[in-house]
Amino acid sequence: MNTLSVKVDNIKAKKLAIDGRILIEELREQAQNIQ
Repeated sequence: MNTLSVKVDNIKAKKLAIDGRILIEELREQAQNIQ
């Protein structure tokens, strides 16, 4: 069970990192559109 929870935490962390990258990329595109 302990190993499973660690794996789940890693998956959540990866998803957060990916979501963060996507968000940053979208913000960059919006900033370029404003200029």
